[in-house]
Amino acid sequence: TSREIITLCALGYPDGALSLGRNLYEQMIIVAFFEMHKGDADFHNYVDDFFLSYEVQRNKCLRDVAKYIPDDNIDNLNNEYEELKKRTIHKIKGDYWWSGCNSFTDLVSHVMQEQTEEKAKRFLGVHYARYKRACVSLHASCMGNSSRIGHYEGFEVVDTSPSMCGQSSPLVYSAISLISIIGFVCACFQIDSEKYIKPLNELAIYYQKQEYEDTQKTFEEE
Repeated sequence: TSREIITLCALGYPDGALSLGRNLYEQMIIVAFFEMHKGDADFHNYVDDFFLSYEVQRNKCLRDVAKYIPDDNIDNLNNEYEELKKRTIHKIKGDYWWSGCNSFTDLVSHVMQEQTEEKAKRFLGVHYARYKRACVSLHASCMGNSSRIGHYEGFEVVDTSPSMCGQSSPLVYSAISLISIIGFVCACFQIDSEKYIKPLNELAIYYQKQEYEDTQKTFEEE
């Protein structure tokens, strides 16, 4: 995902890259959730339901398709879904049911509420704002079609042309998300993370500096 983000930015598509950065941020929050609850007595219930969620999503997708494309297998799919529900510990409601939350927004709120340091809450909050901005770029809408990072001149036209502005935003967003994911994974497997984290930290700092300079330059031009 990170390589694709870098490729899109290099070719002048920062909004598409930001949408992919959204995926990395989601994974960062999921990993943070597991890290937060690893000491709980029912920790493995979260893990079991998380992996069972793959089967639930597969079944749901096949049942959705069967609504529009007649499938003789629909009864078997419905029966499978009922059996899957019996195996889950948490109630199936929303895409993030395995965490006890109904939506990604609820999951982010849960992770943020459990933070004891104000700096950690601010860190998550800033990147959740990036997540919401990425959602605007990703979803088909009037604003999503016309609003682009790196441009502040207005929303008069639908603009899908390549842009040389705004690449730093998805790069810093994805780099910071990746740093957290790698840090959690290395800690879990007792791997020394320094050789991975140090260059990523340097990249994130560089991207943040570029983002600030790009923003200042845009405002000065206006």
